[in-house]
This record gives sequence, structure tokens and C-alpha cells, in this order.
Amino acid sequence: MNNLWFNMLKKQVDNDYKQLKKMQIDKTISKQLDKNKHYYNMIIVNNKIISKIPTNDFGDRVLSLHNVFKLAIKYSKNNNLTPINGTFYMNRGDSYNFQYNYPTFSYAKPMNKKGFLIPDFNFLKYKQKLKKFNNYCNNNKINEIYFKGSSTSIKRSMIREKMVSLEKPFNIQINDNYKPFYNLCNYKYVLDLCGVKPWSVRLVELFMSKSFPIRVVFYNTEWNEQKWVQFYEQMFQPWTSYIEISYNFNYEQTISDKIINNIEKRCLKIFKVVNEKNSYYKTVTENNYKKINSLTTEHIGYYLYNCCMSYSKLLKND
Repeated sequence: MNNLWFNMLKKQVDNDYKQLKKMQIDKTISKQLDKNKHYYNMIIVNNKIISKIPTNDFGDRVLSLHNVFKLAIKYSKNNNLTPINGTFYMNRGDSYNFQYNYPTFSYAKPMNKKGFLIPDFNFLKYKQKLKKFNNYCNNNKINEIYFKGSSTSIKRSMIREKMVSLEKPFNIQINDNYKPFYNLCNYKYVLDLCGVKPWSVRLVELFMSKSFPIRVVFYNTEWNEQKWVQFYEQMFQPWTSYIEISYNFNYEQTISDKIINNIEKRCLKIFKVVNEKNSYYKTVTENNYKKINSLTTEHIGYYLYNCCMSYSKLLKND
């Protein structure tokens, strides 16, 4: 499993770089990115981050970016590799900049768009979360399709708000009543529902839960976009790690009742079929946990070091 992570993460870097290698980040691109409040330019000189952490709304996210890239620096030092040097542009928002389609770092992006993927602002807590799941979870799961989250889709697709009314076996909660993140492992099936954008910070928790993930995926070909992905997702593929229900529509607008009905129908079919295939359920849920449990900070450092080295090739020295 250890080598699988190294191989998969290197493949992710190589694929992203392949889309970018004919581009260069020159002064014109740098000026445009400097003006965009969603971007943070992290300057690293000889393995030292010299950029300051802002005190604005994005401060916590920038702090997480510093912590993430310190893993790349640590990997470089521990393995006596070429030091990291350069100005690296980070998208600290949830979206992808379709206007520019420039080579930057983002938490998530459509598969067919340019840029390198980085761990999101909560990801480095995954080891602590794994311990909680491991201590809390058991095999006596409630046979329901569960989701707990905030009402973040209310100004977009409203998928979360509309699915609240679905009857059992659905259990959709978007109220403010606090439930610890590991509560989802009480349920046999766990839903991945997007909020502001069609990707989820909580997705990694579904793979930890030893429950069966059902992912509702949105994308829009009118915007020339494919499914959105995060840096670790090549390790988790449809059917072997979850079952995916995909919809091609404008998810910035309220989802139709027709699509909601279709989601309900397809989820119920998955619920029925997987309930009858206990060996499949067990294989998927156990493998998901083993995969995420085998991911180390060394893997993440290795991945980000290779991202930095590839990104450095795009920097034009004017």
C-alpha cells in the first residue's frame, strides 16, 4: 500500500504537469494573480517560506498552506534533494479560476483543467480523525443513507435543502445541532453532497468511516468542465471505493425536482443491491479505510515536493 500511494501521487503530478508544460508564468500572469484576492503567492527561497501569513479572512487557510508545504521542505531536506525555490500561486478559495485557467495550486479542480492539486485546509487533521473513527466505530451500523452538513448549497443547487424531506432510509441533516464528525460511522451508507462548489472537504471522512459512500457528483459541460477531483482521488475509484451518481447541469442554479427524484430512485436502488451483497460492502469499506490509514505525511511531502519541482519549470525568469 505504501508504494501504491507514491506511485499514484507521482502519476497525479505528471498528469497535471503534462497539461501545463507548454505554459509559462511570466510577469503579465503574475500581475493578474497578484490582484486577485483569492490567490496567495507563497515565496520559498532555499527551502524557507518567507511569505507572511495575512490576518484577513483567509489567514487560517494560508496557515494550513504553510503547514502543508513545510512537509515538502522536510521531504527535500531529509532526502538531500534540490532545495525548493520560487513563487507559488495558491488559490485559497473553494472555486477554480475559469477566467484565467492559469497554472496555479487549488484544493480541487475539474479533471480537464490546468493546475496542481493541494490538500485542503482541513486535510492534515486526517490522522487525528482516523484515531477518532477507529475508537468510535463498530459494526452495529444503522441501515440508513446518512448525511450531516451545513446549509451551504442554499444559494446554489439547494441539493441539501431539497433532500431533507426525503423519507427513510434517507437521513439528511443540515440543521445546526452539533454532531461530531465521526458520528457518520454509525450509519451503513454515507452520502457525499456538494455545497458551494462540486467538491467536498468531508469526502476523506467518508473513506475513514467504514461505511459505504454514495457520491452525488455535479459537473457542467457547457462550461467545458468534467468531474471535479482532489489530490488523493486517483486512489479511490468508482465501484471499487464508492458508487457515483453523476449529473450534468448548471449547479449554480436550483436543482430541479426531476433530478431530486432521480437521485432518490438511484440511491434506493444502490441501497437495495448493496444490502444484498454483504461481501461487496465489506470489501469496499475495509479497503477504503486501509488506503487512507496507509497515507503518511511523507507521502504528502513527496507529492508536494514533486509539484514544486514541476511548477518551478513553468516560472519564467524575466
